[in-house]
Amino acid sequence: MGVPDPDAVDAVAVLMTEVSEGRLTADTMADRAAARVREVFGQCDGPADPLWPVHVDLCRQVLGHGGLPAAELAQWLSVARSRENPSRPGDYPLAPGETGSGELSAQYGGADAEAEAEAKPVARQADTVDAMDAVDDDDETIEVPDELADQIKALIAQHHREHPRPREDDNQ
Repeated sequence: MGVPDPDAVDAVAVLMTEVSEGRLTADTMADRAAARVREVFGQCDGPADPLWPVHVDLCRQVLGHGGLPAAELAQWLSVARSRENPSRPGDYPLAPGETGSGELSAQYGGADAEAEAEAKPVARQADTVDAMDAVDDDDETIEVPDELADQIKALIAQHHREHPRPREDDNQ
């Protein structure tokens, strides 16, 4: 048996004290875990980030669960097009860590104000064909541009190919 790590011993002692004094609860532990996850995973530095594959996978899951409104997805499509064709005027992706104040932001009571998690603004200026022009307040449903819908379907299909779910009849 090896020598115990002094830092681990101290950490256990602190935890034991907090438990015995009633200061460490399941909620406290969940809050600490969430804070640590935000600290480690809350910033994405692009493809060079060691957690990039996890960020991409999580992004697909969020999209698969309808985590972003169609109007914001249209803005992200505009940003992607801008990156593919940087000479095209009109799209200005935000720098890492920069916040915006677009029509969808919480300060204007937009879609982000209703979301539980704070979504980051996508672009300072809308595409030359503003995605918001296609959305009427009187419409019951929001129409997603065919090209965007096809890209989303392709991403979901790719995710399902890479991460297949076990079928019920496989367990028998």
